[in-house]
Amino acid sequence: MNFKLSHSTMIFIYCFTLKVLLFAGSSVSVKVTQTPADLFYTPVDTAIIYCSQDDIDYDRILWYKKTNGTLMQFLGYMYGTGVPEKGINVKINGSGSKDQNCTLIIENVNVSSSAVYFCAASTQCHKPLILSTETSSS
Repeated sequence: MNFKLSHSTMIFIYCFTLKVLLFAGSSVSVKVTQTPADLFYTPVDTAIIYCSQDDIDYDRILWYKKTNGTLMQFLGYMYGTGVPEKGINVKINGSGSKDQNCTLIIENVNVSSSAVYFCAASTQCHKPLILSTETSSS
């Protein structure tokens, strides 16, 4: 099986791996807040999840989706402008800056939208990645 990764995905994987290797066990004081905790929608609705962080050194919000029995899927990120991964049907709006809201917008909710969604705050590769609590969607 061959996989093709976008340039941004490869950079993200490198940065994430580097952060895990260098910062495992270290503590940081960045607080990442994701709301709402749970979402319940009917098909064709639009779901919106909010994420914010409280550290001026962090300026990126990354979004992930986890469904049962699958690996976590990178949906995209906010850095100045929303950058969803190609082929992913979401919109990312807002800001990744301190105390600002970044929104993940899932339009036309359907059965495949049912998952646990995560946001993370990040900055450049030398900073640790901070994952938030989860939001589940049913």
